Amino acid sequence: MTTIEKFKKLIIITGPTCSGKTNISFNIANKFNKEIICADSLQVYKDFDIGTGKPTKKQQQIINHHLIDIVKPFSDYNAWNYMQDARQIVSESNQNTFIISGGTQLYIDAFLNGLTSGINKDDKIRNELIEKIKLKGLDTLYKTLAKIDPRSSNKVSSNDTNRIIRLLEIFYVTGEKPSEFLSKSPKEKISNTKYLKISLNISKSELDILIEKRVHQMIENGLVDEVANIISKYGNKIKPLYSIGYKELFHYLNQDSSLNDSINKIIVNTRRLAKRQLTWLRKDSEIRWCKDTNEMEELIKNFI
Repeated sequence: MTTIEKFKKLIIITGPTCSGKTNISFNIANKFNKEIICADSLQVYKDFDIGTGKPTKKQQQIINHHLIDIVKPFSDYNAWNYMQDARQIVSESNQNTFIISGGTQLYIDAFLNGLTSGINKDDKIRNELIEKIKLKGLDTLYKTLAKIDPRSSNKVSSNDTNRIIRLLEIFYVTGEKPSEFLSKSPKEKISNTKYLKISLNISKSELDILIEKRVHQMIENGLVDEVANIISKYGNKIKPLYSIGYKELFHYLNQDSSLNDSINKIIVNTRRLAKRQLTWLRKDSEIRWCKDTNEMEELIKNFI
């Protein structure tokens, strides 16, 4: 009789933007002969390649990468979709161990801990909330959420546009406080798995240097042309175009700023993003922080 492993194992390699997750994950997957499930909210989109730091075509040929280039940029893809897709890959695959690689913590958390079934999106309400952000700023919406439901606002960053919109959407659709509504629909954790969360411990000064280097490398690799091609192909209203690295160059192509100014804005905005990401990552007691890749490999070897 064939023995079936009861638990599948997940090696989650995460960290702030520009910390080398993609290459680290590739090297580890190559060494231990494992497949990679990407956890990046932008790498799911086709044609968004350079600015999202996707694995190279050669890397994808050597190691099977899941959940890259799976939707067109005008399609809606969210944490709920990711949770379902990633869990299906794990449950249906003959592989016993996967590497989960990426920095979108909402996707990783949804994958591991589940999401409440919640409500369907209401485009009318969402569009109204987005217009309010444009006119009055995100802080106005966050203060509204804090007034309506302090419990929810205390659990979300004041910079987290997507979650603030979602929580207010729940309130306006149901008439209930989001915290009360969501408590009625408990999350369902991923079953039959064990996981290891690891991240490379990089100092802020080192990360700042890596960010600047990566931004200039993306420009050299043709990011300006990539943005121009995306606009030509899909128009300028698609959601992923307003992410860091793309929105700044959109303004440049629209002649609203110089190329140097746009590049500097990408660097500044990426550093701000990395700072927010590190703040949240430090709160995650499950993460094992490693001083180098050798330590990461030793932890993975023992876990496997």
